[in-house]
Amino acid sequence: VKDKNIIIRIQEKNTFGSGNALLNKEFQPVLKKIHNAIKDIDGTIKVGGHTDDNPISTVEFRSNWALSTARAVSVAHGLMKNGLIEENRFEIVGYGDTRPRVPNTTEENRSKNRRVVIIIHQGGKKVFEDAIDETSNE
Repeated sequence: VKDKNIIIRIQEKNTFGSGNALLNKEFQPVLKKIHNAIKDIDGTIKVGGHTDDNPISTVEFRSNWALSTARAVSVAHGLMKNGLIEENRFEIVGYGDTRPRVPNTTEENRSKNRRVVIIIHQGGKKVFEDAIDETSNE
């Protein structure tokens, strides 16, 4: 298949604890289901982390950029865990709060903006970059 994107959006709820990038144990069965669903699909897998606009500055995460990237890495590591998906298929990106789905005007909206997006891309680079931009507005 050429120029096809499969987009999986993982909302923060039950995925990570507040302000950290460690995957919650409750999320492991969901991650396993995602892994099993995508392991045999050819293409590049881009994992992008997103945050809301509340600034973070901790010893571990200097900024929302750092937190979003660390969360994307955690999800990617979870998908690579047993070696059935090769590491060279992955691209990891942290967007911080630069691509909100909705305005960060309420706590409900902020929770929608805290997410990790997995895009499996089968096709040319241009379509892949367009798919990344599309995830901002979904």
